[in-house]
Amino acid sequence: MFLRPLIEFKDVTLGYGSHLVLQNLNFVIHEGDFFGIVGPNGSGKTTLLKAILRVLKPQQGKILFRVEGGQGEGEEYEEGSPRDTRGQGNAGTPSVSASPALSRSPVRELSLGYVPQHNQVDQIFPLSVLDIVLMGRFKKLGPWRKPGKWDRQVALKSLDHVGLLHLAAKSFQELSGGQKQRTLIARALAAEPQILILDEPTSGMDLTSEKKMMELIRALHERVGVDNGGPLTIIMATHNLNLVANYAKKIAILHQGIVLGPTEEILTDENLSKVYQTKVSVRVVDGSKVVITGGAEC
Repeated sequence: MFLRPLIEFKDVTLGYGSHLVLQNLNFVIHEGDFFGIVGPNGSGKTTLLKAILRVLKPQQGKILFRVEGGQGEGEEYEEGSPRDTRGQGNAGTPSVSASPALSRSPVRELSLGYVPQHNQVDQIFPLSVLDIVLMGRFKKLGPWRKPGKWDRQVALKSLDHVGLLHLAAKSFQELSGGQKQRTLIARALAAEPQILILDEPTSGMDLTSEKKMMELIRALHERVGVDNGGPLTIIMATHNLNLVANYAKKIAILHQGIVLGPTEEILTDENLSKVYQTKVSVRVVDGSKVVITGGAEC
């Protein structure tokens, strides 16, 4: 089955002023990908996410985003071009839209749902779980419009997807760490995204909670896309190699550049040992891949 390209990096260099973080990036994110981003601290994981979220513009090269409609099916345009309308949307769910003067048919935006680490969310305001999830609808509502019945239904369905429907009225502050992370995933799903972007989704979790979270993300990848009429694309940045080894279908290893491809081909002893500058082995234990450092054997 042919999967359409959604985002394409062409000879992209990313950085901050004179400090270059990633150079000569060339890759494509396709519809339905489960894409893992790993690398040592300071390797550029956050920088790459910022570029995908359209928060950070490339210093060199082009980032192309797919839109539906406009002048043609599957039209693309360059980041920062006259067709870049990022300022019109909510920063939490960046979008792409075509200039009305160029459109021949309604344009379907490339919708991104972003899930930060739960400890990065301001918890001063005593909002309910449902209130938090309804925030995911703000971009679709536009300025000065309140959520309506349909928005509430979408938010409740998103909570159902993550198994928190029974906690809709509970205060967000009272949730456990895992429940907070599920709430933030539901908020991103409420935007009805084509791409779900997760930054360290299991940060601070114990092993049991971590496995439950990853099984949830896998289930969303398989189920939510069907509900929304197209495959859901997952982009996950993490420091945990075991997660990408067992869940991601494609992987990008960041280290003085990028090594990218199918997980089975890229996540090798040789590649990992070179990146992390220590002996690393990938073993299969009880059907699951385990990444071992220091040359230990199973």
